[in-house]
Amino acid sequence: MGSFSGPRLVVITGCDSGIGAELCRQYIERGYTVAAGYLGQLPAPLSARHRTLPLDLRSQESIGSFALSVLALLSTGASLHAVVSNAGIVIAGPVESIPLDAVRETFEVNFFGAYALIQRLIPSIIEARARIVLVGSLAGLVAMPFFSPYVSSKFALEGFADSLRRELNPFGVKTIIFEPAAVATPIWDGSWERIRERYLGMVSERYRAVFEDIGGNFVRGGNAGLATEAAAGEMIKAIGKRRPRARYLVSKSPFISALEAFLPDGVIDALIARVCGMDRLAGKGAKVL
Repeated sequence: MGSFSGPRLVVITGCDSGIGAELCRQYIERGYTVAAGYLGQLPAPLSARHRTLPLDLRSQESIGSFALSVLALLSTGASLHAVVSNAGIVIAGPVESIPLDAVRETFEVNFFGAYALIQRLIPSIIEARARIVLVGSLAGLVAMPFFSPYVSSKFALEGFADSLRRELNPFGVKTIIFEPAAVATPIWDGSWERIRERYLGMVSERYRAVFEDIGGNFVRGGNAGLATEAAAGEMIKAIGKRRPRARYLVSKSPFISALEAFLPDGVIDALIARVCGMDRLAGKGAKVL
């Protein structure tokens, strides 16, 4: 990474809660300046090094304003250490039922917003030989039924990370993707509540009971996951390495998560069908092979 001539700056999106909020706190404790993006109300700064900025990744105007604020900080002598694309939303529902606008919204936040922000900052990233960090998901490796909007956006991030890494490696820029499994953040309860409110009424009886059960398991599994403090600490340690790996699983049980990701498709299909109770759909006009 480039030499530091001023305060070390980390850019983080999705700091309203969860991993983003914890990354922000821990980086500030370590003496970094953090340009932190928030979708909701801006919080009181944690310190003079905490720059709270509005950011809606569904809006190119908002992304542009956020990027200009980052460039303004760099113009004062700050040295860019990392750009962490953490913001994301979870939208779920059967493919038969979920409206395309919901799928597009998922991609705007989880993929296109990340792409657009990084694109605007690439010249500064190259100049500083800073890290590019994408927060993907185990769902970008193992696809659960009924979560196709979220899963598809995270699979897209995997491809983006690989292509971008190979594109910027010649400039000394390292691109890292983290693949969290269950991390105990407010995203689980909040996402499921929003999904039920916005989309449950669109789900036909063909899927309703199984979908609700999977959603409940989704929330319980997430809330029992790795603590955000531990997840953020692991990530910061990896980002700071001289030669970081291309991808990291973030999990209470990384071996089991890796095993899930690389089992044969037929085995994973059978396991997911059993765990999720997909055989219950067979009596509702579907056939489980």
